[in-house]
Amino acid sequence: MSDCEFSLAQALKLQAGVIKSSDLRFNLSEYQKTNTMLELPKSFGHQFANPFNGYLNDNLKGATHDEFRADLLVEQMRIESDILNKCRMFAGLTNEIVIPKDLSTLTAEKVAYGTEQASQNLDFDVLKISPVTLRITVKLTHQMLYMSDFDLESIVWRESVRAFKAKFENMALYEGYGEVGKFAGLFATNGIARNDNYMKAPTFAKTLDFENALISANYDPSNTEFYANKTDINILRTTEKSANTGIYLIDKDNTLAGNKISHCQTLKKEIWCLVILAI
Repeated sequence: MSDCEFSLAQALKLQAGVIKSSDLRFNLSEYQKTNTMLELPKSFGHQFANPFNGYLNDNLKGATHDEFRADLLVEQMRIESDILNKCRMFAGLTNEIVIPKDLSTLTAEKVAYGTEQASQNLDFDVLKISPVTLRITVKLTHQMLYMSDFDLESIVWRESVRAFKAKFENMALYEGYGEVGKFAGLFATNGIARNDNYMKAPTFAKTLDFENALISANYDPSNTEFYANKTDINILRTTEKSANTGIYLIDKDNTLAGNKISHCQTLKKEIWCLVILAI
């Protein structure tokens, strides 16, 4: 049976007694993992997706999508989140995985012909990642069950994407803050360079301090991107680089100190991060 005949709304209405099993357009047993759990077909989310609500190829803006995977909730979530789209996602995890992290600082030196140079050690650490399950429990009223199938499914899908997106963004930024031995988001990770109190009195010189911090940590700042709360972005749009010049920190090309700037509402007001796109 084709997945296009599957209807989550009909499955919910059947469970609530609004319709009979003979009213179903599909075989429910094909998607039923347990008595209370359904496995959605991969094509389910496609009907709610906007193919132009994400990242477009620079040469084909408005015509084609760069990486359109609207058949998966996680991919739809990444399309709608600038910051999550830059993250690497690991799918299908069932056990803890260990990722090596290179901490080596090798140096090259001139040596005279025929002489030896002292050897240097490679230094590695590991990053451990354990899978977790995120779940949303949605209560549906009896009145909602009399909505059209598409309207009911669309509401559940859209709100689920929104809720998962907010949770993933919060985990990536703030998870584990003040906790020891647990997964740590960006602001909860030791050693991350900070530019404290930047938004209290932003200036062009202080903006360049973000880039200077990357250079000091031996990162290439040429491929970086700013993220901020929309309120803070609006402040920078009206803050001049120099007094009475009419030139603002965020310029007409929507860049800040030459770097693209995007908004992320999960970022707390007056807290900034500079995300590395290429290391």
